Amino acid sequence: MQPFFTEKLAAERRALFLQQAQQDRLLKSAQRSSTARLRVRVLEPSDIHRLADLYDGLSPRSRFLRFMSPIHRVPDSALEHLASIDHDRHEALGAFDRGGLVASAHWFRPQHNPRWAELAIEVTDHYQRRGVGSRLLRLLGQRARAQGIVEFGATLLAENTGAIALLRATGWPFASMSDGPEIAVAMAIGPQA
Repeated sequence: MQPFFTEKLAAERRALFLQQAQQDRLLKSAQRSSTARLRVRVLEPSDIHRLADLYDGLSPRSRFLRFMSPIHRVPDSALEHLASIDHDRHEALGAFDRGGLVASAHWFRPQHNPRWAELAIEVTDHYQRRGVGSRLLRLLGQRARAQGIVEFGATLLAENTGAIALLRATGWPFASMSDGPEIAVAMAIGPQA
């Protein structure tokens, strides 16, 4: 009777493992280089068409998770709201690749509570899970802290695990409360946002 685990089989498995590890390193390296060339800047109301392109380019699933509704096209009123950036009550940053907007991060501060702001982030499908959202969120947090905002809040679907992971990745104190399919989140913006 031959042993089940032979040296030849072990060598084949080791070679396959090393090949897969090399492919993973190459993929991660390509992803880092594709996000390294991104340019981040403050968005302005004149970027409304870039915002429209960003949201039009989302997959139906991403659009559903962002707006918590199966919409085919973002309503003009929502785009106008996203573009009504005044740098006091509403701030926004965008990440650009070759001139196209690939991600945006916004905060909206109500007049009655100037130390708190609602957070909204969107990253195109191709750039999700590459650190783009985290980068924008940290930069947005710095701008918020400079304007006296100490806490972000957001409401999202419980199934939006990518967004939840993005918020947790900041390391900022995080609390959530579930209400059916939605989660309300509160985050204290860290001093080194």
